[in-house]
Amino acid sequence: MNNASCFLETFDYCKRHGLYLGTGNPESKILIIGKECAVESKEQVDTDTLKRREYELLHQNLNGWEAVIYPERFTAAQRTQAFPVLFPHPGQKNKPDRNRNGGTSDTWVKYQKICDAVYHQGVPSETINFHDRIFITEMNQIPSAWSAHQDKWMRKESVARRQVMFRECRFFQQFPVVILACGPYPREMGFDIEETFRVQWDRQIRGKARQFYNLHQASDHRIVIHTRQLSTDVSDGLIENLRREIVACL
Repeated sequence: MNNASCFLETFDYCKRHGLYLGTGNPESKILIIGKECAVESKEQVDTDTLKRREYELLHQNLNGWEAVIYPERFTAAQRTQAFPVLFPHPGQKNKPDRNRNGGTSDTWVKYQKICDAVYHQGVPSETINFHDRIFITEMNQIPSAWSAHQDKWMRKESVARRQVMFRECRFFQQFPVVILACGPYPREMGFDIEETFRVQWDRQIRGKARQFYNLHQASDHRIVIHTRQLSTDVSDGLIENLRREIVACL
């Protein structure tokens, strides 16, 4: 990969500091940062369970990347069992998962819609394949079905640690397009978009019913788009606006 050195630096940084790295193609030109990884259980859980989920996510993610970067450290069986970080959950259909119909999350359907709009002339893919073109990670690394189910101080600490990672790691700074699909998290968590990504606010574009985005630009022509969480109730108009901003930058 062209940015191999800064990706390896970031992997080492995440491993040293216990931070979730992400999934997808590290050579992508688009980075999407969501709120947090979802879990199937929608029950509110205690702090110990949240910590266990975080540990399991970190181990799975970093072990998966280590198997990709340093395959000689793993047996063939271990490499097969490692989480497929380059292309998670292959074969999922490009539709919301309802009653085990082979689909995926509402969020990943929206990510796929952006990928198809930018790279496939808007023609919907039959299966989820956006990881070939987009790298994704999270603002908060504590997995949960609902943000409100988390201890607010744990969440704030998680976001603060990851803000430092985004700012200090060259890998996250080199994407031409960054989409912060996390709604009010920056304001609520004290996440300074301009300082973190070295950009300046340019303008806000508003649509109907929270279909907004804020555009930030850098002197080297990178853009950061801050918008709502891309799950349910995302309009075609918002997707088209995002497509236009992305295509103009790439």
